[in-house]
Amino acid sequence: MGVGQFDGKQGNEVVLRVKNRHLRYRLTTLMSLGAFLSLVSCMRGGTDISSGEAYAVQHGCFGCHGVGGVNENPNFPNLAGQKKAYIVNQLFVFKQGTMSNPKIARIAARYNGMMAAKASQLTDQEILSLADYFSTRTCSFGPKRARPAQVPRQTVICEDCHGEDGISLAPNIPNLAGQKQAYLVAQLNAFRRSSTGTNTNGASRHNIFMTRQAAKLGDKEIDELSRFYAQLDCRGDVQTNPLDQ
Repeated sequence: MGVGQFDGKQGNEVVLRVKNRHLRYRLTTLMSLGAFLSLVSCMRGGTDISSGEAYAVQHGCFGCHGVGGVNENPNFPNLAGQKKAYIVNQLFVFKQGTMSNPKIARIAARYNGMMAAKASQLTDQEILSLADYFSTRTCSFGPKRARPAQVPRQTVICEDCHGEDGISLAPNIPNLAGQKQAYLVAQLNAFRRSSTGTNTNGASRHNIFMTRQAAKLGDKEIDELSRFYAQLDCRGDVQTNPLDQ
């Protein structure tokens, strides 16, 4: 998920329209960096990887996401090798969904009952440690996968934020390469539903950029994009951004 901005009183989107897609990507990245400046500063201080693993055991993360962040369930995302700031962001968003402040809960960009319950039990330090642990795990072993021969035309838009090979260069925009196809389909459908106001409290997701893009996609296009990114190697071929270190 990228950055969503909202009016504090009404929860309205603050829309940024930029025609040049490369400039839009850079602006999106700068907005992301600004929103997470204090967060990245905290993360650069470093956390104990062993503590993150202990917290994952304590809070039952491995039950769904697998030991080391790789699991076999097609509906649960792999976390191994995912962007550190993105994991932190999502855990805080899930946590906000259970807070007593109704204004915060109303503008939360993502809700899932199971994750909200789990995240509500986490301290800020536990969130940072968990993100540090999962982001540094190996997402795949063995030789790299070959890039699929058929590339959906819609990837031109996706590349702006998620990278040419599904590896984002922005610290809080997720990698898509090697992620579960069923999970990606579910997330794109959730974004698309939010564009029509049909998301439910059971599991919902909204983002100022993703909601607009997903609204343009049909079922076939969502399936093609999800299959393509799921087939990419999660380690990618793009140089790692120094801000992720």
